[in-house]
Amino acid sequence: MDVSPLLHRAHLRGADDGNTYVEVLVSIVLLGIVVVALMGAMQASIAFSAISNDQAKTESVLNSAADRVANFAYKPCPGNDGAGYLAIAQAAAPAVGWTGDVVTIDDVEFYQPTTDSWAPSNSLDPSECNSSIGLSDSRTLQKVQIRVTAPSGKTSSTEVIKANFRPDEIKDLTEG
Repeated sequence: MDVSPLLHRAHLRGADDGNTYVEVLVSIVLLGIVVVALMGAMQASIAFSAISNDQAKTESVLNSAADRVANFAYKPCPGNDGAGYLAIAQAAAPAVGWTGDVVTIDDVEFYQPTTDSWAPSNSLDPSECNSSIGLSDSRTLQKVQIRVTAPSGKTSSTEVIKANFRPDEIKDLTEG
């Protein structure tokens, strides 16, 4: 039996044992494309996560500030700028590591029972501003607009309706 053709084929196969330059180059380019795509996806994921975190903190501070204002003692004359409620609303921000100045009270409107509408200012004389005023006497319903502006610039707002309808034992707890 003549083995020379078998040896010749084995010798030819041995010459192709390594990778050619083109094969190596194509492999490196394909790996590079995959790595760049993965890095871009990771970067987008991080950016969206930061946005989502910022939105969650903004809503958390807003809800906390609204709850604080709603449950805080009723102030008959908080001022049209909400100064009477501002400090309690701003106390919600440090819970997420922000300063209180991210929380503002944009507006306070007062209910006008005679016209069944909201008025931009309280017509009471400062001497009449006390806890004994009633709904029939003046504008005791208050619409307080609270806004939170995150350090990134994302803004969210809500309105809280305040009223002096609580029983005396609850009023005493919130005032002290």
